[in-house]
Amino acid sequence: MKKNIRFFITIFLSIMVLAACNTAEKPSSEPDNDSVTSNGDNDNINAEEQTNEEEQTDEEEQQEGSTTETNEESTSITFTSNDKEYTEDITPISGETYTLQAIPGFALTAEEPGKDILYYEKDDSVSMRIEAINESYSDLIANTEETMAVINEQYEPFDLAPYISEANNIENSAAYIANFENEEVIAVVFEKEDKIVRLTIYDNDEYDLSDAMIKMGLTIE
Repeated sequence: MKKNIRFFITIFLSIMVLAACNTAEKPSSEPDNDSVTSNGDNDNINAEEQTNEEEQTDEEEQQEGSTTETNEESTSITFTSNDKEYTEDITPISGETYTLQAIPGFALTAEEPGKDILYYEKDDSVSMRIEAINESYSDLIANTEETMAVINEQYEPFDLAPYISEANNIENSAAYIANFENEEVIAVVFEKEDKIVRLTIYDNDEYDLSDAMIKMGLTIE
C-alpha cells in the first residue's frame, strides 16, 4: 500500500512539475506588447539620430564649402591688362610697417624710411611707391593734389569705388590720375584702421598694370 501511495505521489509531482515547466516556457515564446513597443521606439530614435547626423554632415559640408570659397577669393587677384582679364595667385610681402599681397613678377624694395617701391621685374619703370605716412588724412590729400598738379595740371579724379569692398576695411579714400603721352600716374590715398597710406603708381600702355597694382596696394594690412 505504501508503495502504491508513493507511486501516485511520484506521478502527481511529475505532472505538477511538467505543468509548471510548460507555464514558465509560454511567456518566453511570445514576446509581450511592452517588448515590441520598446523595440519600435528604439528604431524611431535610431532613425532620428541618423537624420540628425546627416543634417549635421550637410551643414558641415556647406560650411567647408563656404570657407573654401572664401579662401580661394583671398588667395588670388583678378585684374585687367590691355583689355584682357587675368587671375594670379598672391603671396604676402612685408614692408617696414605693413604687409601686402603681391602677384608673381613683382618685388618690393625699400626706397627710404617710410617709403617702399613695388616694381615690375620685367621693367622697373612700372612701379608703385608705397608710403605709410604719419600725418592727417586731409593734409595728405592736399599734398597729393599739389604733387599731381606738378606732374600734370590737367590731372583728374580717379574713380576708386570699383576697387573698394567691405573686405578692404577702408574708412576714407581718394584717387587722382594724370596722363602724358603713353604713360600715366595714379595717386591713391586711403585710411585703414591705424594706417594712412599713399600709393603712387607709374604705368605705361605697353604693360598696363595699373589695375593690378591698385588691387595689390589696397591689400595692405
